[in-house]
Amino acid sequence: MNDFRLRLSIALFLTSCPLALLSATRDYPVSPELDRLGQEGVATIRKMIFTWTPQIRPVPGTSTPSWERGLSLAGREDLFAVQRWEPLPTCSALSADPVALITERARHTNIVIINEHHDSSLDRQFIGKVLSALRRVGYRYYAAETFDPSATLVHERTLGSDGTYSNEPVFGRLVGLAKSLGYQLIAYERTLEQDSALAREHPDLSTGDRREQIQAENLMERVFGARPDAKLVIHVGHGHVRERGPAAPYAVPMAQILKRRAGRDPLTISQTDCKSSGSGDVIGEVSGNTTTDGSVDLFVGHPTLTFRGQRPTWRQETGDRLVEIPAQFREFHERVIVEARPAEEGLGTVPADRVLLYPGERVPLLLSAGKYRLDAFLESGRIQNAEVSVTVR
Repeated sequence: MNDFRLRLSIALFLTSCPLALLSATRDYPVSPELDRLGQEGVATIRKMIFTWTPQIRPVPGTSTPSWERGLSLAGREDLFAVQRWEPLPTCSALSADPVALITERARHTNIVIINEHHDSSLDRQFIGKVLSALRRVGYRYYAAETFDPSATLVHERTLGSDGTYSNEPVFGRLVGLAKSLGYQLIAYERTLEQDSALAREHPDLSTGDRREQIQAENLMERVFGARPDAKLVIHVGHGHVRERGPAAPYAVPMAQILKRRAGRDPLTISQTDCKSSGSGDVIGEVSGNTTTDGSVDLFVGHPTLTFRGQRPTWRQETGDRLVEIPAQFREFHERVIVEARPAEEGLGTVPADRVLLYPGERVPLLLSAGKYRLDAFLESGRIQNAEVSVTVR
């Protein structure tokens, strides 16, 4: 059924929550040109999801790395969480609140580098807590690996053209939080032009080494060139955070290069090396992994993900509520992507939530208070002439 018109209103009663990082009733101050670029970015992400995820619903725990990234962008961590968390060792935890300890250590430097799994919304939620705490002690710059070098990051919303991983809804909310806290956003990823120039100048450098060096130089130029004491949080993926130890198999990590160039000892934090053995976040100076111990200052461990309604329990515990997707969006015999946005927003913004449905599934959305519009997409494109409104109170 590709042509239908539907109006649906759902009222759910819930309290305000930390995940409601952007109100669903604010104006949409994005120009038509930025919205067009945003729509192109989000459309690319949907194509990636359809390409990276299997045609048939995978058995949980059997996914591949590319599936995991696609499923994460599509709100389906339930299909790979066991595979993600089980191999990690248990953190050797200190008896300290993770955010409080990070904040105290951050007072003694002006650079904090924290990493993430590129398929973990929980890592991004924790970084939001860190950004909130560090803003209160003077940090005002937020640089993220995901930001596209050509992105305009001064607008109020998170657009699909801002970056790849920031198209994941929790990451989108994180970027919105950073803006609302007054952070200045910094893109530092290399451009093709920069990479080509460095390759000509130093043909002996590997592709990985060129990328790490350019990232560090971009941060020096865009943040520390005129402001040596600027307080900066850098959000990276995986090994870019490692400031000590031998070079990674592919390159010397950006953190090591930036440490040398800036002449400052950064606070480095890994979320990818160990897990919590309990129900809450933990922090320690030892990960239990001899190959990574000593490479960063602190290791944060999160509990293994649990799910209700096939969606992460932690999101429901922090305020999001399960919202059933209308039956008309679930009747297709192929995969469907359903996206929810605040009612006044265009299709160029990162959705408040997104779910990939396999035929016959009834996986719900997770939304905080507000008015939303739902849009659905098949691999062939958007389902036309569908008007679906959802109100969550």
